[in-house]
Amino acid sequence: LMALRPLRVSAEDRRALGIPDGEKPLAFAFTVHRQPVAATRTALYLPDRCIPWHLVAKAEWSDPFLEIVATAGPRGELIRLEFEDPGRLPPVIRERVTDSVIITEHRDLPTGVGATFAARRLPGDEIAWSVTFDSGVDPTDPINQAHATEVLAELRSTLGV
Repeated sequence: LMALRPLRVSAEDRRALGIPDGEKPLAFAFTVHRQPVAATRTALYLPDRCIPWHLVAKAEWSDPFLEIVATAGPRGELIRLEFEDPGRLPPVIRERVTDSVIITEHRDLPTGVGATFAARRLPGDEIAWSVTFDSGVDPTDPINQAHATEVLAELRSTLGV
């Protein structure tokens, strides 16, 4: 059995990623373009930003690519990173995302369109809800927004979350 060595991330890479002093990287790797990427207990740190786990809607590893869908408002944003050696990033990312999910439920709205409602755990004991409309659905349509608000209120009260 191989012992895991302590994860060492250089001060330069920590600074480049903006990892706060008290935050401990759980996994770290470089993309094929030598850009640092780190996963901590609270977030995924990329070269140009930090994405808290509750905003990672989906993460899939398909060698050599890591695809992340980050929820930024009602639409998801696809981030695709290529690694020669991802180390422990894929399993750690999966664990962190899974651990933050309390519930995910897809619902059809009265207008016939669909949306996914998710309750995610934030650092501390707070909970954040998100609504992601299905592909092709206008998230800015006031009717879609109103129906989504109704479904969200119903889910929150029936689930007590």
